[in-house]
Amino acid sequence: MLDEARHRPRASHRLLKTNRIPPAETTDRTAHHGGQTQVYPAASFIQSKPRARMEFHYAKEMNGTVPTVTKLSKCIESKHSDSCKEEKDLKEAADSTKLFCIEKAYSTILSELGENTEREGLLRTPLRAAKAMQFFTKGYKETTQAILNDAIFNENHDEMVIVKDIDLFSLCEHHLVPFFGKAHIAYLPNKKVVGLSKLARIVEIFSRRLQVQERLTKQIATAISEALEPAGVAVVIEAVHMCMVMRGVQKMNAKTVTSVMLGTFQNDHRTREEFLSLTLGE
Repeated sequence: MLDEARHRPRASHRLLKTNRIPPAETTDRTAHHGGQTQVYPAASFIQSKPRARMEFHYAKEMNGTVPTVTKLSKCIESKHSDSCKEEKDLKEAADSTKLFCIEKAYSTILSELGENTEREGLLRTPLRAAKAMQFFTKGYKETTQAILNDAIFNENHDEMVIVKDIDLFSLCEHHLVPFFGKAHIAYLPNKKVVGLSKLARIVEIFSRRLQVQERLTKQIATAISEALEPAGVAVVIEAVHMCMVMRGVQKMNAKTVTSVMLGTFQNDHRTREEFLSLTLGE
């Protein structure tokens, strides 16, 4: 009787063994009761349902059964990446072809002028000239919509805004020689303003094309008017044309001034005079 009592587990001990939730283990556990060995599998100690769900999803991913939505998302991203890379490769190939054609054309021009394109100083001149011409005319690849994106703001301001002395360089379309000078821009906001640097960017877009000064002035004013819908726009350009300086009449000090006035600047002489006084000092 005493031996049985000695070997019988106490009630409190059994209760503790039953209700206690031990931490998860990776190996089985053993216990000795009344001379018998009982094995507790490690899995029996995983009591948490969230943990079980997590292991279930982990097992699905390990088995390759990734949810369809995830697969679709990865597929779309992969196709988009491949499409962008293919488009980029095609664009680079086209640009390379264009550059080669322009380079070849310059080589022909040099040869027809009587130069030896094989001499050291001219070996890479056709390529350098081709790259320079692409830079001089890069405005063909740019648009005002692209550069004004996220740069127009609602603002309760209706007084004149002026950005003056904007440097510009362009190519005369008649002789392919430079003309250069400064642009002065003003507009009367109609509850909308634009980042100031964007006005200079608009000048850059249209000046980096084959141009005549009269059309360049008009294009700048029209682009600002269409983008901002202001009460008025004024643009004045002062430029020196190398086709008048280096050739033809060869007048070193000749300067060309063009202007375009839209809206209030055209209809109200006081507004126009204020702009001209602030920019040209007249």
